[in-house]
Amino acid sequence: MKFKPVKTSRLYEEVVEQIKDLIRTGQIKPGDRFPAERELAGKIGVSRAVLREAFRVLESMGLVRSKRGGGRYLRDYNQQNIYKTGDVFLNLEKAVLLDIAEARRLLETQIIKKAIDEANDQDILAIKEVLTAMENVSEEKYRESDLDLEFHLAIASATHNFALYDLLEAQIHLLIDLEQKHLLAPERRKDLCHEHRAILRAITARDKRTAEQIMDNHLRNLIKALIDI
Repeated sequence: MKFKPVKTSRLYEEVVEQIKDLIRTGQIKPGDRFPAERELAGKIGVSRAVLREAFRVLESMGLVRSKRGGGRYLRDYNQQNIYKTGDVFLNLEKAVLLDIAEARRLLETQIIKKAIDEANDQDILAIKEVLTAMENVSEEKYRESDLDLEFHLAIASATHNFALYDLLEAQIHLLIDLEQKHLLAPERRKDLCHEHRAILRAITARDKRTAEQIMDNHLRNLIKALIDI
């Protein structure tokens, strides 16, 4: 089986399509076991979290069977299942992304407290600079930027804990395409900047209780926006 790195913001969809191509061409046959998760993620060039979401889609399509502790196998499948992707993505994507958004909320409310404990003046300045750029960039540049996400990652960086940063970055990349299309639209820019400014004030004041509450409300708004799409 020959896999190749994927290059797209909706990585799990690209992984699904790549595996389906291997099925169509007979490189993976019914009953074949897929490589171990760590090995396969490395071959394709995605995180294990992205790979799991891809297999979740493939299982819902009836193409893959998972055995607890025994790996994943290609099922005997109906040929039509290989070509029916759109409805599956539409049905699963929202539920999957809501789970990710909730996990992100739980993680970031803890990250911000850790950041307040560990952040130095340079860290706080870095957070402020991202927010200032978000507030002042042109509409055209804003559409092309990841400034909202950079703001959250700047806070994670202030924890000086690479594992927390990597965990948040992985979750953000699973949500990034939908966020840029719907949740970070230019018309929401003013509200996002207002919420970010309140978060920065709480960090600067070293007020963990307020910072946690504001971050929680901020990410609950994200979840609500996902539900309303």
